[in-house]
Amino acid sequence: MLLDMAGNYCAQGLIFKVQIGAYRKPQNFKYPHLADLGKAEVSDYPDGITRFTQQQFTTNTAAEKVRQKAIARGQKDAWIVAFVNGKRYTVEGLIMLDFLGKSIN
Repeated sequence: MLLDMAGNYCAQGLIFKVQIGAYRKPQNFKYPHLADLGKAEVSDYPDGITRFTQQQFTTNTAAEKVRQKAIARGQKDAWIVAFVNGKRYTVEGLIMLDFLGKSIN
């Protein structure tokens, strides 16, 4: 449903990333099965959770293709997150905020 609503939505300053993990103890997360999908970006957040993402895209549809590949490789909880000018949002949260009032495409 989200892809139908916003699959090709793009705006200046908006990127989508595939999040492959979020852990309080990042040393416990192993992801060699995802190495062929690109180098993981590891980011620490103020909430004490380290988040692992792979690649970045200008549309949710493009990110979904890589998310599906991650799932097929065993990363069942891979999901997509959006960043607007560097601020992280869930895709659902971004939609609920009406895309921050930005015009679509």
